[in-house]
Amino acid sequence: DVFAVTNPTSSGTWTVTAGFPVDLAWYGGRSNSDKWYIADRLRGNNLIKPNASSAQFGVSFTIDFDLMTQLSLTGVSGDYSGQIAYCFKRAPGFFDVVRAQFPGSGAAIPHNLEVVPELIITKAIDGTPVWATGSPYLPNTNGWNQYLELNTNARSQSTSTTWNQTAPTATHFTLGTYPGSSYEGIFYLFATLDGISKVGSYSGTGNNINVDCGFTGGARFVVIKRTDTIGDWYVYDTSRGITSGHDPYLMFNNSDTEVTNTSYIGPLNAGFQ
Repeated sequence: DVFAVTNPTSSGTWTVTAGFPVDLAWYGGRSNSDKWYIADRLRGNNLIKPNASSAQFGVSFTIDFDLMTQLSLTGVSGDYSGQIAYCFKRAPGFFDVVRAQFPGSGAAIPHNLEVVPELIITKAIDGTPVWATGSPYLPNTNGWNQYLELNTNARSQSTSTTWNQTAPTATHFTLGTYPGSSYEGIFYLFATLDGISKVGSYSGTGNNINVDCGFTGGARFVVIKRTDTIGDWYVYDTSRGITSGHDPYLMFNNSDTEVTNTSYIGPLNAGFQ
């Protein structure tokens, strides 16, 4: 009802069939000739790249979010049939999108998630500051005083400016001086919703680990980022395979070719292994 993994079809009109009205589409190619792009309803005919710090940019084609079951890009050139697309619908307790001006000093920004966000991903859409990602599962010792960079493989870093060292609430999240009041930002907020989504952490042991997400039919979309040292943003999905065999992965922070000869993840009804 709120998330879909799909392979686009392309013949002049690039169509992603999600089964619901799409609020966020996060899509990219499986070869290094393609890049990651993010489109969302609040920004309309603009794209932004999760693997770069560049500002958003307009496109010559039309991105249509006002369809009941799919997202359509009309006037696209080239064959996009080899891409993968992750589609999200805004829903209380699961996911919300906010577009707001960065305050340049401590300020609370309202949201409609209706629960406390457990993952916030933000980018200045009109400038080149890095992507900032916050979560209570980072080693925060004073509110939210850590962040990750979505567009790099850097470890968790200390900050007093990004989240103003203030944990979010069910109605607001707080921003500090980063990156300055001259920028406008887009914010993607996620939370754990029973049976639908899980934000969490685990400690590696060198052996197999069963990661219990509270699911019954396994995880369809998994993003893993190491926080205590450098590590890429690994992306898995059931469209490309979360099986007992090889499990292809992509990385959000770069445009490398899909890796297909590893088996770092496995299926588990409660989540993933």
